[in-house]
Amino acid sequence: MRASIGSLLVLLAAGCGGEVEIDLVRASFDSPFQGLDRLRVSVLDSAGALLTERDLDPLAPDWRVPGLDPGSGRVVLVEGLAAGELRARGESGPLTLAAAETRRAPVPFATLPVAIALPISSIASGVVQVDGRLDEWANAPVAAVLGARNAVIGQPRNMADLSARVQLAWGADGVYVAVRVLDDCVLCDPLYPDMIIVSWDGRGDREPNYYGPDDGYVTVGPSLIEAPAHVVAGVALLPGGYTVEVRIGWEALGVPAARGELRMGLEIEIFDGRGGAYQVVEAWVPSPDPLDRRPFPAEMGTLAVETWP
Repeated sequence: MRASIGSLLVLLAAGCGGEVEIDLVRASFDSPFQGLDRLRVSVLDSAGALLTERDLDPLAPDWRVPGLDPGSGRVVLVEGLAAGELRARGESGPLTLAAAETRRAPVPFATLPVAIALPISSIASGVVQVDGRLDEWANAPVAAVLGARNAVIGQPRNMADLSARVQLAWGADGVYVAVRVLDDCVLCDPLYPDMIIVSWDGRGDREPNYYGPDDGYVTVGPSLIEAPAHVVAGVALLPGGYTVEVRIGWEALGVPAARGELRMGLEIEIFDGRGGAYQVVEAWVPSPDPLDRRPFPAEMGTLAVETWP
């Protein structure tokens, strides 16, 4: 079973010797390949158009996708399927496939709902300024996505109505969360502001019906930021949506500064307000009562803090 950190997927350029070696990085406690019958690899261009799609054997000794045209802005989506059901997922940042050149990149690959944070120094371009603009995250892999399948209240009309892509990292100052939200009606109702709520269980002790000192949440939206001590957040408006950036300090998480291989709880909820109500709420892990309370730690998904390379 291919289940070790560093499982390798190789993209090969047609006729020019160029390749990208992709590390499918898994959490130390997770087995995302277990029980899979297919590994579906999709390569997209910078506009999101499908360039190629291959179904690969998850038990094969290696995985290769040959015959790709050289170019930049390539995004690789890796989906683990069992009997047609999505069980695991990973997505790269934009990659360049160049002639006679070998590059290496990480793709966090995890069972749902597990998300992986890699060292900020290995995936961000420059020092991260927590201002909501996400410039430093341009080439970072995607750790999780939210869309119609994550709706716990209402149903979005399409991805542009409400969806999000989440990037995660960690560093000396804490855990970083970057979220790109598509929302075609931002700031439409001041009484029901559009927002994201990020909740955490720093020690991963999964309390069933109460919150410990290592648990908390931050609320961020285009019109509000409510952050507890040792948490910094920023937001920026964009055409068709907004972006959010959060740094949760190790003090807020109740654990010493990480050096890799930590396990904690995480939840991300997105609220779309308009017409006198929250018409759609999406949650990374199904949230039992998003309008009245935050999920207890036992109801959260799992964040894995891992090292790479």
